[in-house]
Amino acid sequence: MQTIQMTYTVSRGKMAGQVLVPHRNKEGRYIVSKTRFQEDQEYPETLEQVLSYLQRGYKLRMSPRDFPGPASLINLASITLH
Repeated sequence: MQTIQMTYTVSRGKMAGQVLVPHRNKEGRYIVSKTRFQEDQEYPETLEQVLSYLQRGYKLRMSPRDFPGPASLINLASITLH
């Protein structure tokens, strides 16, 4: 089975052109949410689980690949799947 990869390329602002990848919390889990509020967050372990959440209307926290930065909520329509 092939592993899913997800990226998002920022299109505007100071970070335009920056590639974002799925963000992991301190426990190594991904973060998905329907809102920006912590109490609404879910913490799937795999990208396959993340994709399932995205297909149900959740957004994925994504952050810059090459340096620590703020994690943004990105919806499935904006994410490139590889």
